[in-house]
Amino acid sequence: MNIVDVAVIDLTTPVKQAGFKAVALFDFTQDKDLEYITDTSSLESGSKLEEVASVFLANGGQSLFVVGKEISTASEIGDFMKEVADENDFYGVNCIIPKANQAEWIPEVKTFVSGYEKLAVLEVNGTKDEVIGIATSLNSDRVGLYANKSDEQNGCASAVSGYCFPQDEGSLTWGNNKVSDVVVSGYTSSEQLNLLNSNVNYIVKVQGIVCSQMGRTTSGSNLDITRTKDYLKNRIIESVTSKLINSKKIVYTDEGLEEISTVLKTVGATAIAKGMLSSFYVVMPKVDDISETDIANRVLTGVEFHAVLATPVETIDLELVVEL
Repeated sequence: MNIVDVAVIDLTTPVKQAGFKAVALFDFTQDKDLEYITDTSSLESGSKLEEVASVFLANGGQSLFVVGKEISTASEIGDFMKEVADENDFYGVNCIIPKANQAEWIPEVKTFVSGYEKLAVLEVNGTKDEVIGIATSLNSDRVGLYANKSDEQNGCASAVSGYCFPQDEGSLTWGNNKVSDVVVSGYTSSEQLNLLNSNVNYIVKVQGIVCSQMGRTTSGSNLDITRTKDYLKNRIIESVTSKLINSKKIVYTDEGLEEISTVLKTVGATAIAKGMLSSFYVVMPKVDDISETDIANRVLTGVEFHAVLATPVETIDLELVVEL
């Protein structure tokens, strides 16, 4: 049992662990012992694993967990990913999944990241309708899909991961990011609109620059919002737990409870400095308002941390008014 638990009340509106920087690349096409790499020299030259890992590193990723298992049935995926997660500290998840298996296997990845509170950024291949068919069955704020019309994975999701995960939480949106070593997704403008309406991301070229669009999760939220919520939850748990463990005694008085409030305010101030929040406030009850039962049981209830996200601008509509 945790001595500090945090319930996230999500009041954000979907769009109409550690440092949260470490990423694991799972290859479901071959057996590969877990390896922590900073370059691809140890990977088989010309393999899909080497190609996708190279794209991650080329876009800013400095290190990466790589591991593989030749999967034959979807039921194997969950246990394999859990086994890796139990022994290694990572937050981001990329996967190499053949197109023929994506509709069946990606939901298993969703189940894993939901249970382990991680963030999966996955490439999905196929026509607009094939991709949307996979996306509509997921509805998860822990899975972001980057579509590629080609039947072969080119690492587009890995490129976005390599660019975004290493950067400070809250410092960027996951849309409009310049990526390299990948080509555009290959969909027409009307198909891109269909993908966007189905919360599927893609790679485009804007004024000669290859960049990512739009940074959504399959639930219609945003990848950066999920990362922010996870960061806040874990930093609060760590900070308050540390306070309880390292204090000889926090007295059940208004002055004692203010010590806990101060810890929470420090987390909030750090989140503002990182660009994650625009404001926050802490609600700490007065001792006179707490039940005698809670006091007798030494349980503090009624504490709230209200956070207002620093929402980024991703697209702009404007009017150009010309007069003679």
